[in-house]
Formats: sequence, C-alpha cells, structure tokens
Amino acid sequence: MGGRTFATTALCLKCHADSTVPVSISTTPPNHVPPVAPHAPFLVTGGAPHYQKSCLACHVASRTDKTWATDFKQPERCIGCHTDPTTSANHLGSYPGYPGIYSYTDAACISCHPAGNIGPFDHTQNFPTTATDVHRSGVAACTSCHSNPNTPADVTTIDCIGCHNNNTAPPLPVDPGGVNSRHTTPAIPINIAGYTFDSSTPAASVATNGLCLKCHAGTIATPSWTDPLKFPLTQHTSLCFDVTSSRHSVSKTIGTPPIPYCFKCHDTMNTTTKTWGVDWTRVNCAACHSIKTAPTCK
Repeated sequence: MGGRTFATTALCLKCHADSTVPVSISTTPPNHVPPVAPHAPFLVTGGAPHYQKSCLACHVASRTDKTWATDFKQPERCIGCHTDPTTSANHLGSYPGYPGIYSYTDAACISCHPAGNIGPFDHTQNFPTTATDVHRSGVAACTSCHSNPNTPADVTTIDCIGCHNNNTAPPLPVDPGGVNSRHTTPAIPINIAGYTFDSSTPAASVATNGLCLKCHAGTIATPSWTDPLKFPLTQHTSLCFDVTSSRHSVSKTIGTPPIPYCFKCHDTMNTTTKTWGVDWTRVNCAACHSIKTAPTCK
C-alpha cells in the first residue's frame, strides 16, 4: 500500500509541483476529466481526436528547476503513442499520392498536425494529387504548396510560383523556358490575355498564386480533357468554338477595365468545392450578346 501511495503522490507532483492548481487549468470547461486548458491550436476538447487522452503521454519533458515535475512548456511527444511501423504505413500507403515530406519525428508531426487532427490529405475533391497526377506528393511535397501548415485551406498561403516561376538559374522552374512561356506562343497557339506573373512583392506573389488557382484549380470537368489542370485550347476549338483565331480569341480583352475574354464568357466561380476556381462548365453569352442559350461543350 505504501508503494502505491508514494506513486500516487509522485504523480500529483508531476503536475502540481508548486502546490497549486494552475489558473489556466482551473478555469477551463469542466467536461474534460481531468480538466485541462484549451491549449489551442492543439485541440483536446470534446470531439477532438485527443479528447481525454493522457496529458503525461504527450508532455514527457521534466522541468530543470524541479526535476520531479513535468514541463508543460516543452514540445509535445507524439511518437510515444503513434508508433512505427503503423504510423509510417498510414502516411506511405493510405493517402493518395502521399508521402510528401513525411518524417517520423515529433516535430514533423506537429508541423503538419498543429491541431492534432488527421489533416486535409484527401485531395480528390479539391486538387488532384494521386500517385498518377503531376502534383503527386512524391514530386511536390505537401509543404511545397502549403507554405503555412497551420492554414492548409487558406488559398493565400498556397504557393504555386515557388515551382512555377521564371527562374533562369538553378533551381530551374518545372516549366521549360519559364512559366511565362507556357502562356504565350509557341508553347500554345496564342498569347493569353490577362495572364500576369509578378513576384516582386509578397502581395504580388499572393495575387499571382491566386490567379494560378483561379484557372488551374482542377475544375475542368469535360471528359474529353484528360488533365483537369490544363487547358488544351485546340480542343476547345473542336469541342465548342474557336478561341484562338476568331472574334472570341483568348488574346483579346473587352470593356473598361479590360477583362480577358476567358473571364467575360466564364464569369462564374465554383460555389461548392474549389471555390477559388472558375466554373468552366458555365458560360455566359448574354454578357455580350442578346442570347438566351449557350453552346454545350462535349
């Protein structure tokens, strides 16, 4: 009995080394037993994956001034519970296109899972990253695009031009000749009006990334176009109508301020998934013409 009593006392002192109940803990909601602070961003409240899990399983570091006490200010330990090989197998096989930059370390866990949740790794409804896609994580690691792991869904923190740029010295861009060359002749049949690449300031970079995602969000739904990230303009000509040499040429703009013809006809953004991208399945002819019906693409 005495041994068990001592063990219980030692456990008390791990959390209460100063003989007090910390204010940050005593004022928290009572639905957690034992009560704990909300300590965002890592969530331990009701419904969270780590709800009512052992505090001391995550917080394993000891204080330097009172070595019998836990130092709750030190980084958490994840791999004590999330053990290998199961954890690595979850990352290397379960998610389409993963592993990204996966590393079996506590720091890597927290960097991708700051809230302790599983993370938005299924891109099938947002941006194609399966093992057969060009942006599979073996080629483009998760943090290559998601510059801030704390806000993976924030489009303003998604970085396209980190890879798609106009660098002429190593590291070279992924687009031969630079990304500008992919939007002009001879790479495509015609120059695309309204396209701009600008990384001169942080704000310009964000705007450029947003423009990339506006057009290349994986929102092309026409079955004949096998790559939902690319616009084969010659196929647009054969499936709908000519946009390379006719009066509807994508090299033209209309109005003041000038709007590229692409966005004059396709003036609707997605309203459910991929809300940052244009809904290319919708076309508005009435924006310029007195017409009640629009052509149907095949």
